[in-house]
Amino acid sequence: MKELFEERREIYSLHNSRVETDHLEAEEVANYIVDTLKLGWDLYSKKKVYRLG
Repeated sequence: MKELFEERREIYSLHNSRVETDHLEAEEVANYIVDTLKLGWDLYSKKKVYRLG
């Protein structure tokens, strides 16, 4: 498992998210995560449609 992780470390680092949680309520953190995921989905879906178009 460790060997596989080491092989994929660079890929993982490109697809990793970090959220600063200091001084935030749990709901604020959750909303931030949801909003960033939605943004990513929107960007990806537009890119995908663009490729097909």
